[in-house]
Amino acid sequence: MFHHRRRDTQAPPAQPPRLSTVRLLGPDELQAAVERAREFERRRANEYQRRIGSYDRFLNQGARPAEVVPIDSAAEAS
Repeated sequence: MFHHRRRDTQAPPAQPPRLSTVRLLGPDELQAAVERAREFERRRANEYQRRIGSYDRFLNQGARPAEVVPIDSAAEAS
């Protein structure tokens, strides 16, 4: 559907965009942030390796082929 704007209403006042601020980290804070990031990456890599290992163990666990049962369709038709 169409939205027709009434001409007698005022447009909202234009506001200047807000200024965003950035806080720079000091050397100690920066080092702590880098260590947290490294630990996060290590945990993710360890979790990935654990999942891959679990999947490999599942596949290589001496999987037995499914039992095949022959179906005699002639016997069921009688």
